Amino acid sequence: MKHIKRFNEELEPRTYRSAAYKLSGYNKDKKSKNLLDWADKQEFGYYNMCLVNSSSVIAKNDTFTNPKLIGMYYGDVKSGERNKPVYGEDILRSSYPDTLANKLVNDWKLGRSELALTFEFGFQATSQTKSKHEYLNNPSKYSQRWNIGQNVPMFSIELQLSNWYDGIEEWDGDAKWESKQRGEEFTPTSLYDFYKLTAEESLYLKRPNDEQYYGVFTDRGSSSKFLTFLKSSIDDKVKDKIMDVLSIIGGESEDLERILNAFNKVRVHGLYDNEFTGSSNGNLGQKWFSKQIN
Repeated sequence: MKHIKRFNEELEPRTYRSAAYKLSGYNKDKKSKNLLDWADKQEFGYYNMCLVNSSSVIAKNDTFTNPKLIGMYYGDVKSGERNKPVYGEDILRSSYPDTLANKLVNDWKLGRSELALTFEFGFQATSQTKSKHEYLNNPSKYSQRWNIGQNVPMFSIELQLSNWYDGIEEWDGDAKWESKQRGEEFTPTSLYDFYKLTAEESLYLKRPNDEQYYGVFTDRGSSSKFLTFLKSSIDDKVKDKIMDVLSIIGGESEDLERILNAFNKVRVHGLYDNEFTGSSNGNLGQKWFSKQIN
């Protein structure tokens, strides 16, 4: 390890991983894990995070790596429905994305749901962190959602596209009544006009799609590093899912551009907590989540 470190500027992460797997074959588990951690640090960086469950703090200020966008959902991840699919299933694996997008828009139109998309993020515990916490060595024992490439679901970011939640009929209520009083024919608001008149691009930090477990960063540096990753995550797949919704409404490319710009306005201090000190949960979920971060 000390000899490899001398040339760390010249070696790629895959070189460290190759060496780690060879060491593992010789039962040098500790050295192998150290090399794997080093490779992850070089490629993905380290993030200091707190992981909790419904009753206790599991990892208070430990290192995680390899952030991933592990889920996209049409709608919000509702409290108390962690293990129930949101609008049918995870968009990333959905066979019927158009059906799910249409259901979301229709429910928003009828006042049954918010017009929102949710992006869920997971992180991989480093070997050092796993050695300290039994929970992280056998993730499937504690939560089925931890089976996604061994990335622990930590939090979600919800993108709200409208500030009106009571449906288009309620929106038109006053104007319809006034037209009736004047004896005039009422013209209902079109779906696109309804969207344009109520449009917003607000981002909220929310819990992940897990019944018990969730977490946040514990310092500003980790939070800042994640913002760089977040911007790189807004790829064509994400844009397509947003456009799936906009195309049903009648939205245009300028609407997409305005929505995507919201991710550039996320405030770093909304993603971390460096002040908690206890070993019990103490309703950290209420402290951390459901707050606007842009």
